[in-house]
Amino acid sequence: MAAAPSIYKGISGLFQSDAEVKKRDTTPEAFKEGLALTRQAAASNRLPGQSAEENRIAQQTAGVQAAAQRAGGSSSDILAALGASDARQQQALAALGVRGEAYHQQQQGVLRQGLAQQAAYQQRDQDNFDRERGALKEAGQRNIYGAVDGLSQLGVYALGKYGGGDTELPVPGSSKPRRPRSMAFGLPVPDGLAGLIG
Repeated sequence: MAAAPSIYKGISGLFQSDAEVKKRDTTPEAFKEGLALTRQAAASNRLPGQSAEENRIAQQTAGVQAAAQRAGGSSSDILAALGASDARQQQALAALGVRGEAYHQQQQGVLRQGLAQQAAYQQRDQDNFDRERGALKEAGQRNIYGAVDGLSQLGVYALGKYGGGDTELPVPGSSKPRRPRSMAFGLPVPDGLAGLIG
C-alpha cells in the first residue's frame, strides 16, 4: 500500500502527458463576418449596384433615341442623334467599368489587411495552444519523475529492511536520517532492545 501514492502519481503523469489540449478560436465573430463580405467584394470587379446603374444608362439612352425619332427631321439628323446617344452610353458604361476596377483593387487591399489580421489571431491561438500543451506535458513529466523517485526510495527501503542492508531513510520533517529498527548490522533487532539501538 505504501507504493499506491507513487503509482497514482505516475499514472496521473501519463494521463497529463497524453491529455488532449483543444485549441481555442478567439477570432471575433464580427471580424469573420466582415472578412467573408470582403472576400465577396474582392472577388468581383463590379461596383455594388452596378447592374442597376447600367440599366439606368440603357433606359436613358433609349429615351433619348425615342425622343429624337419623334422629333422628326431628316434621316441624317435622326441617325446623328442616335449615334451620339450610343456614344454617350458607351462612354458612361466605360467610366462605370473603370470605377468598378478601382473598387476591385481597393477591396483587394482591404482583403489583404483582413487576412493579415486573421493570421495574427490564428498565430495567437496557436501560441496559447502550444503554451498550454507544453505546461501540461511538463507537469505530467514532473509527476512521472516524482513517481519513479518515490518507487526508487521504496525499493531501497525494502532492500535494506528485508535484504539485511544498513540503508538509512530520511526522517519526515528532518534532514537527519533514521536507521530502521529492524536492520541494524543487517540482523533483526528484538523488540526489547529496539530502544537501545538507533
